[in-house]
Amino acid sequence: MSCSVSRITKSLFFSLAGTLAIFTVGCVQSAKIEEAGTSQPADQAKPVVETSSQAQFVAHENKSNFVSEITFAKNKSTLSSAAQKSLATELEKAAKSQTLEEVKIIAWSDMEYPSVHTQKLSKAQRDLAENRTSNIEKFLKTKGLSAKVEQINMAERPNALERFFNSEDARIKKSLEIAGVPNTDTAVKSPSKAAKAIVVFIPKE
Repeated sequence: MSCSVSRITKSLFFSLAGTLAIFTVGCVQSAKIEEAGTSQPADQAKPVVETSSQAQFVAHENKSNFVSEITFAKNKSTLSSAAQKSLATELEKAAKSQTLEEVKIIAWSDMEYPSVHTQKLSKAQRDLAENRTSNIEKFLKTKGLSAKVEQINMAERPNALERFFNSEDARIKKSLEIAGVPNTDTAVKSPSKAAKAIVVFIPKE
């Protein structure tokens, strides 16, 4: 009788052990399947480059879906690798979509847009903004850009003649003011545009 009980006990032990092993393997496999289902491939997990509402507003005003907003290091006019990548990517997308008619390059110095009382920043700041627009244009041309380029220097306000004739420079700056860019007299400098540049790629209609 004792032998029979022993055999039954061993049988139950091995049966339970087998069931537990199958359950454990099943849980591990299930966890792996769920993990595989939720994880993203490396090429789908790339960061998204976002542009400000002001950049999007100017792009919309110019009937374009292609705009890049970049940042410069303080007192520098050279393009960072991240800025180059952003510009090259947007240029490629725009060129593939439609023939480009014009590119507007809007660059700030290391200060906000001058107020109506300031009118223009120091020569050093104006030169810095100009060098930034020029370097962006040079870079885009190395990438095959052949469209017309309009450079907008955000270190100075449009003069009376430009305002009277509603020049492109005056129009763009007015659009940005409507969009809410701060100036040197604005108490809250947010969102700051100092050391920024907005580049709008405008296709032919």
